[in-house]
Amino acid sequence: MRPDRRTRIHGPALIPKRSPSRSAATFRPPTKPGEIGALMRRKAISLSALSIWQHQRDSADLAMLAPQKRGPRADPHRAETLHIAQLTRERDSLESRLDKALLVIDVQ
Repeated sequence: MRPDRRTRIHGPALIPKRSPSRSAATFRPPTKPGEIGALMRRKAISLSALSIWQHQRDSADLAMLAPQKRGPRADPHRAETLHIAQLTRERDSLESRLDKALLVIDVQ
């Protein structure tokens, strides 16, 4: 019997809750009252900058969970090349029509 296939959980369920005052030396959440404020004053960070940073961090975490496109990368110049080829074919067609029209005019 085959085991059940695992399903992925996307979004906030996979993102662990982080503390804003995690210092580089200890990697621990604050335990004393006022420790977050002291860190923010010491590093000269305003509350709005902290909230913007947290929002950017959370959106980056969600972006990493988004499904990635598979296969080779699309060539950015391919669309331009195809457009140029189409215009060239159109020009050649119009030139041949012009030649035919000039021939008809000369015969009359």
